[in-house]
Amino acid sequence: MDQDLLIQKFLHNQLSEEQRQAFEQLIDENPDFAQEVECCIILHAKYKAEFKLQLKKQLRISVEDKLLDFVKQSSTSTTSNIQKKATRILEFCDNALNKIHHASLIVRSSSQPTDFDKATLAFKQENYQKVIDILEKTTSKLPNKNEAKFYLGLSYLYLNTPNFVMAALYLEEILASQQLPYKEEAQWYLSLTYLKMGQIKEAYQQLNEIFQNQAWQHQEAQNLLAHFY
Repeated sequence: MDQDLLIQKFLHNQLSEEQRQAFEQLIDENPDFAQEVECCIILHAKYKAEFKLQLKKQLRISVEDKLLDFVKQSSTSTTSNIQKKATRILEFCDNALNKIHHASLIVRSSSQPTDFDKATLAFKQENYQKVIDILEKTTSKLPNKNEAKFYLGLSYLYLNTPNFVMAALYLEEILASQQLPYKEEAQWYLSLTYLKMGQIKEAYQQLNEIFQNQAWQHQEAQNLLAHFY
């Protein structure tokens, strides 16, 4: 196989086991090839980082546009003030999500830790991908599904590259369930997730419900709602 193609397949994790062995052997035997691979890895990582940054900027611009349109309908402020309000809403949202949710998670068995115990420890260590890997497989078997879904949702929010769609999915399931635990917490984080996704009307409705029901974080919801007017 052409060496350039081999490197590209390696970078995109497309090598078969046989190809991977040949690739590793070539690195061991050919210093020039090994150096070329190292350079390509660095360039590839830089490109991915720049691409993610541009994607985030584009997403933020799209969300800001939707937020501006919504605020214009509910505010009598000037255009410049509406722009400031939209910016403050997004900054408020970012700050709220940057505050890691520290709950009293308890490891229930130290001698024979359960899957949830392992996920609890991973969450405390801020290893959110590990939390996801564990709970995705075991949530349906746990007695308190809301608790598992809540920390799954948070873990998707706290990833280096957040997955807002998956976070919203789990948080929505909590609100739709018959179990009460974690509903108020889920509603707050769902409102923030909706904002990040550009679902402004849905975010506003959730925030308004939190405030009207004097639920968890109702004061924060009121502060955030104030920027919409």
